Amino acid sequence: MATNNLKVSGYVPERVYNQLVQFKQTHQLKSISQAVTLILESYLGLDESAAPIASEATNARLLNLESNYQTLTEQVEQLRQTLELMTDSLPVTFCRLLTEQEELQSILNTLKPGEQTGSSLLDANEHPG
Repeated sequence: MATNNLKVSGYVPERVYNQLVQFKQTHQLKSISQAVTLILESYLGLDESAAPIASEATNARLLNLESNYQTLTEQVEQLRQTLELMTDSLPVTFCRLLTEQEELQSILNTLKPGEQTGSSLLDANEHPG
């Protein structure tokens, strides 16, 4: 096929080549040469018609990032609300535990030395003397 274009040759890593092939297919181009030309024209700012093509991929990535950002923002808000609920109830729970501990200590203090506690009563019932 005769062309007036100049030949450019180079070697690229496989991952770059695979992206180039995907770009060619996505933009329904006939050859890798057309894909490379379009990408270079867009990158170098030489062709106004190339800008929208190059920005399609950017727009898709941007939409994906915006969606991910929105999801993460919602998750952070849910975590914040959960943490707020947990921390709001902590003082009440802590006070309740302190009160219960004080009541137990008070009961234990009222027992005279030598009186049986609940656990020693259980031991006595299990092992009658």
